[in-house]
Amino acid sequence: MFTMKVVFRIVNGEEFEMILDEGEYINNIQKTLMETKLPSTIKVRILHKGKVLKEGTTLGQNGIKD
Repeated sequence: MFTMKVVFRIVNGEEFEMILDEGEYINNIQKTLMETKLPSTIKVRILHKGKVLKEGTTLGQNGIKD
């Protein structure tokens, strides 16, 4: 598995980085974001190049590589 730095941008413009591997599941990333970076009342959708990434898939399955 390859690790990569992923930059997340919240709607308000705030950015932060996480180090993830390509086998990381989208729903696990969402859970981590909700627990650490966002108020729990916010629904988290992760987008890449305008496409919403589906829960139950990995970064690698969505073509996200370092």
